Amino acid sequence: MSLSVPSEFDAVSETPEPRQWRIWLERQVRSVKFRVTMAGIAALSFGIVAITALVTSRAERDLLGNQRQRELAETVRTADILSHRLVNLQRAIQTAAHQLELRGLRTDEEYSRYLESKQVLRSLFSGLFVVSPLGEMRWLIDEASLRPVAVDLSKRSYIQRTLIEERPIISEPVRSLVSGEWIIILTVPMFDDDGKIMSILCGNLKLSSRELLDDVTEKSDADADTLVLVTDSSGKVLAPSGRLEVLKNVAQEPRLSEAFKQWLAHGSSLEPSGLELPQPGEIVTAAGVPGADWLVWRATSESDLLRPLRDAKHYAVAWALALVSILSAMLLALLSWLLSPLTALRRRVTRMADREVAPGAGWPDCPGELGELSAALREGAIEQRRLEAEKAHLLKMLSSAVDSAPIGIAFVLDDKFELVSKGFCAVLGHDKSTLLGGSIDRIFDGGSPPKRQSNGSVAIGGRSGEWLMRRADGTQFWGQLKCNPLDALDLSLGSIWTLSDITSQRDAQRELQWAASHDGLTSLANRKTFEHRVTRLVETLPRSLPAAIVYLDLDRFKPINDREGHAAGDAVLVAVARLLASVIRPGDLAARLGGDEFALLLERCDVDVALKIADKICAQISGLDVPWESRSLKIGASAGVAALTVTMADAAAWTNAADRACYAAKAAGRGVARSLVPT
Repeated sequence: MSLSVPSEFDAVSETPEPRQWRIWLERQVRSVKFRVTMAGIAALSFGIVAITALVTSRAERDLLGNQRQRELAETVRTADILSHRLVNLQRAIQTAAHQLELRGLRTDEEYSRYLESKQVLRSLFSGLFVVSPLGEMRWLIDEASLRPVAVDLSKRSYIQRTLIEERPIISEPVRSLVSGEWIIILTVPMFDDDGKIMSILCGNLKLSSRELLDDVTEKSDADADTLVLVTDSSGKVLAPSGRLEVLKNVAQEPRLSEAFKQWLAHGSSLEPSGLELPQPGEIVTAAGVPGADWLVWRATSESDLLRPLRDAKHYAVAWALALVSILSAMLLALLSWLLSPLTALRRRVTRMADREVAPGAGWPDCPGELGELSAALREGAIEQRRLEAEKAHLLKMLSSAVDSAPIGIAFVLDDKFELVSKGFCAVLGHDKSTLLGGSIDRIFDGGSPPKRQSNGSVAIGGRSGEWLMRRADGTQFWGQLKCNPLDALDLSLGSIWTLSDITSQRDAQRELQWAASHDGLTSLANRKTFEHRVTRLVETLPRSLPAAIVYLDLDRFKPINDREGHAAGDAVLVAVARLLASVIRPGDLAARLGGDEFALLLERCDVDVALKIADKICAQISGLDVPWESRSLKIGASAGVAALTVTMADAAAWTNAADRACYAAKAAGRGVARSLVPT
């Protein structure tokens, strides 16, 4: 039976008059099919736009957060590379200086012939030269030739610092008095047998040739829009990028100007662990270069990072609106069909969910409103099957998109995994088949996170944080978990999880905390830790009695440093540190205060016992043989002991008493321990 056309359309089969057009339009607007169609358009449009905006905004936040971590890690890595290069250059020139001392060379001609033979050392620097204690340069070896040059460098700050401080120096950028180019100079003092500086060995690096910084500011294709600079502590550019030239101020770069102001406002910290600085529209990170007052800057545009995501959002919204328009037109057409007889329609409706029946078969075909309803329901069933297939296709596309994300993503419903990405499986070492449908408890080690109660008192977001997790092979790792509900008002809809392995970040943090409280050479506590413990004991008087401080100062250490070199001195310091660590009690504290000065903090220890311990340690240090090359190095030690008293004014009074006692021990002939009562 063919479907009949509604009778109201007969009235306009011919050209209607204006009044008839108005009546017909009003009737169409008031019809149920029109209202349903318009309501569907509005609901679908709003839902698609809202969901798209929600998902993309979260994706933008996660993308920017992950990029900030990546940029900070990359900046710290670049600073560390630069530091290692400086260390290697310092070691190379220090080795050459040490060999010059051992060979006993004295004249400029002997220096020049020796350095001319060191091709590897020459290849590391733009030029090598020797400066007398009066600051005069006589010979210059560079890529051009070996030639005599008489230049007065006595007023150069790096020469003056080297002579005063008697240690290697890395200069600020200076203009060469020979070539006129901007250079950085590494200096190493050389000493005679009396421990006096006989000359200074210098190596220079041209900033224009970028021998030190040649690939620090190079960028990969993925970082094509990233700006990378290396500056000194005043903001002068050492390794340029973009529009800035060497020694221009970083404040002239618009992408870094605000970040540079914030850095100055917060104390100009040269933090090796990296800083994130505010800059509108940019992700700006900076990290200090250990061993030099330099700073690595890195800036990445937020808009460039988010452009692909925003383009994808616009594309998805456009297609979604087009699909809504097509579906709305189809719905409007379907509602115009006549209703089928009510009984037949009811029987067919009861079998709509039957997969064995074709969605378009079995519907009554008759004129009138029942025919329209029957046709609409038939087309609705067909559309439902199509939408289910489309939904499965979209779910597959979503799964592919989730798999391509740089972090692990999962969808959790009723504490079970409904969707997991490849990245999520890779972090946990599981296959998708073993996670899908499984409980979330299997990935946590030592207990699962808090579960949502029936009254909703614990939100899904309570699971966010750092958790000890378990991989498929049983190994443990620390994971950063973020859980966001799809709907904060209806937690039953499930949540989106993002997971990343942060084990290495936690390990690095523990190492930094250890380094802040210990001496890097001897592994003993440093001065800051020692003073903190001393202050705590003074503040808790009289409960902290008895207690004593032992100050130790090594005898005959400087001649070893001057004659054998700093490496030999370091070996002696390490040997003394091991000895101290082996003789103290578990509750005591051994610290290196600096140079060849050590200290012991003995809690619950009388001064007489502390004095015996100090005498014993002095004797053991005097009998200590430190093997070095083909011989043994011997030193001694003097010790000062000071007891804690109820009248102690502050920590400084206690430590000053121990220091005075140590001087008294040295005055008594060295190698002994003396005790003074604090005043």
